[in-house]
Amino acid sequence: MTQKTIIPLAIISFLALGSLLLINKKSSLKSDQPTIYDWQSCLQKTVLSSCDQDDDPLDIDDCNAVATASSSCNSESSPTASQSCTHWWYYFETSQGSDPLPDSFYECASDCLTFAQQNNFYYQHFFSLMWINCALPTHHSD
Repeated sequence: MTQKTIIPLAIISFLALGSLLLINKKSSLKSDQPTIYDWQSCLQKTVLSSCDQDDDPLDIDDCNAVATASSSCNSESSPTASQSCTHWWYYFETSQGSDPLPDSFYECASDCLTFAQQNNFYYQHFFSLMWINCALPTHHSD
């Protein structure tokens, strides 16, 4: 992936995540903030692609490396998980489906965004679908 592609993608992703965080802050004052159930329901309806589904065979290894780095950042069982992600997964395991997505969810996504953005396929076909799209208030009560 060329640097010409990475820089605009990073800027767009940063703006999208910033908007998501702003939307979350505004929506926390409203009743339309996505719940854990909303997030999981969206994930069940969403087709997440794995790196081996990338059309560019030369990109698959890069995609897998990025997926591994991103997973290490956000996995509850990873010793290198970000603190926000550790908090998010603890909240997830101890909460009810009707509980809203907490700040730690959005902070976890933000912490791991840097890794995910390093590969366009992984970012577009997995990370953004799971951590951004399904966390938007627009997916509430789909």
